[in-house]
Amino acid sequence: MFEELLKYKNPLYFILMHVFIGIGCLFSSWVLIAWFYFILVTNINLFFFARSSFYPIALMTYLVSFEILGRMVGTSPIIPYEISKYLMVGFFLWNIATRKTDGNIGWLMLVLIIPGMLYDESGEVGYQNIVFNALGPIAIALGLVFFRSVKITQVQFISLLRVMSLPLISSLAYVFIKTPDYDKISFDLSANFDTSGGFGSNQVSTIFGLGGLLAFLFFIFRWRLTGNRLTDIGLFFMFSFQGLLTFSRGGIVGMALAILVLLYLLTQAGILVKTKFKLPNFAQYVFPIAIAAFFAFQIADDITGGNLSLRYQGETYGTSIGAKEKDLNIITTNRLNIFMEDIELFKEYGIWGVGVGASQKLRGGDVSEGTAAHVELSRLIAEHGILGIIYFILLVLVYFIYVRTVAHPVHKAILACLYILALYSTFHAATRTFVTPLLFGLSMIRIKTDG
Repeated sequence: MFEELLKYKNPLYFILMHVFIGIGCLFSSWVLIAWFYFILVTNINLFFFARSSFYPIALMTYLVSFEILGRMVGTSPIIPYEISKYLMVGFFLWNIATRKTDGNIGWLMLVLIIPGMLYDESGEVGYQNIVFNALGPIAIALGLVFFRSVKITQVQFISLLRVMSLPLISSLAYVFIKTPDYDKISFDLSANFDTSGGFGSNQVSTIFGLGGLLAFLFFIFRWRLTGNRLTDIGLFFMFSFQGLLTFSRGGIVGMALAILVLLYLLTQAGILVKTKFKLPNFAQYVFPIAIAAFFAFQIADDITGGNLSLRYQGETYGTSIGAKEKDLNIITTNRLNIFMEDIELFKEYGIWGVGVGASQKLRGGDVSEGTAAHVELSRLIAEHGILGIIYFILLVLVYFIYVRTVAHPVHKAILACLYILALYSTFHAATRTFVTPLLFGLSMIRIKTDG
């Protein structure tokens, strides 16, 4: 079944299949559990015995992309809550051990993470705290080690993006059907759980932003996703529309930023480069996408009585009635306060930080006490100290060392937009989802120009 999915000879069949998986989860979480383990068990040989690295990468990418749907429908512990981190770390370790790799920066980043796991200034950190906070950065580091040596054809790379899209379509179908009638929803100036499947709107917005970006890529490069250009635009519209209704801005802003980076890099290609690589005129495809984005926002804003536009202006209930003054902390939904208190922990506990997971226990602010960090940079500073700062600097530098060296303008632009979305996501969702470690890894892949 999975190999047939990779061949993708009948796009509509696979799209509808994943729509029905999402709808089926409305009735029972066992629909997802059964499908997840059916694919895993019947293709487990790909993880261990595939000669080409493409097939195990595709299987891993497909399975981890069901992560948020699993959280929404409550498949844990049968499908563990942190399934993407377990799968990615296990997958990377096995393939690093059995294949030739070339990712020295990733190894250095891994070494920087380990000391923070050996101490705990709060005395309250348990196993789940370590998994929640440490496995994400570990997966990123191992992903950089593994993916740096991966070379695949363009056709294979498109398949990876496609198998990532399909579970997101299942998630979209689940959330869209589960959302109550709009006139029964109270749209205020905070994150909305009614429109995010009853789950964390920030995480749902993050994957819908990724889904919108992928739909955009398939449309602008004329690849096959749904099999029809209009339905590709429609899919972009639906991801954007439902993501907007979550009232969690991070995922949609990240999508927009990634698209702008992509378009900027494509337009920077000179005449000679465009001629050499036979690039089409991408500008003709931007207009219909811009129209779809405009209508998605306008319709969502009308449904919410204008509150959506106020939300994206950084307004809250307190600022709207004049009880609070709008500032950067209000606009970032208290992330600035958490960030600054993490800096204070760094100052108080010296160069080594407080240890993995301890910052959540040690913050003393009225809002931030007991709250997990949403900004990975501040968590690294508070919990890993100077080593965390170096880790993040290296994470930024890998773009300039690896991605900017890609010669093919289209490949370079796509890898850059995946990297930007991964990096931006660390500033509003830390490493809570598969999006950050997986996209960092995929942005390191080398795509063969002769594929």
